[in-house]
Amino acid sequence: HIRIIGCILFSVASYVLVAVSHNIGLSLLGVVFASISAGFGEITFLSFTAHFRKNTVSSWSSGTGAAGMVGAFSYASLASLLGPRRAILSMLFVPGLMIIAYFFIAKRPLPREIADSGSVNEDEVETDETRLSLSLMLKLVKSCLVSFRV
Repeated sequence: HIRIIGCILFSVASYVLVAVSHNIGLSLLGVVFASISAGFGEITFLSFTAHFRKNTVSSWSSGTGAAGMVGAFSYASLASLLGPRRAILSMLFVPGLMIIAYFFIAKRPLPREIADSGSVNEDEVETDETRLSLSLMLKLVKSCLVSFRV
């Protein structure tokens, strides 16, 4: 849980620094924080998929592609309506959604032996994978939105 909290804190810091900075140094520091959050989160969530069915990784990679498109469109739309700074600040709800998705929606992963044997209810596993995909998708959308700011 400490990794997830760290990713969320770096995420929030990146949004705030990029949105409120008036010099290039602070903007770049915000981008560094976004990269730390995205990279560390990606490693964390990708390793987390090992506890679920094998098709979870393909769901994760599909979410990555969709996040790039959704992130770019969301930022472009918000920036044209609100301006760049307000668009980024308006996206501060994404780290909050990450908290909700990871700590309250995603279920604990299956024990490795059960996930490998296939002796579980498929409907339950699909629900878990869908919840994990939601959490991953939110993380990736957040990364894309911050990246397109600079």
